[in-house]
Amino acid sequence: MRDFPHSVVLQQISADQPRIWVWFLLLFVPNWLPRLLNQGLMLWPPFVQVVADHHTPYFLVFFVVQISLTCGAILFLSRNYASALWSPPPPSRGHSFNSLVILVPLLLFHLSNWLAIYQSWPFQALQVPKS
Repeated sequence: MRDFPHSVVLQQISADQPRIWVWFLLLFVPNWLPRLLNQGLMLWPPFVQVVADHHTPYFLVFFVVQISLTCGAILFLSRNYASALWSPPPPSRGHSFNSLVILVPLLLFHLSNWLAIYQSWPFQALQVPKS
């Protein structure tokens, strides 16, 4: 019969936990700060004009910024509070390879969509006129 709660869960509970303000900050910065900043910038007419002229690159930049902040929050938590968040891996090998094999179709799908969007960008506006 298994112990309840499991010994790994007990180790995670007894590990050093992040403070509540750290959790709040790591939730607010990646998820809400870009949106609030975006809403503030939408009150500035030159920014609205740039968004109207470059709609797809605007969404791509917003997406990359938000994903980067989210990955930064996960990296921060993983480095400082790994024992409280992640259970130790079993002693078998190849877990990262198996995860990569599972993710490859998803990554290829997103890459193909991104390349289609990238090819539709108006590069004529980005070229420097010859004098």
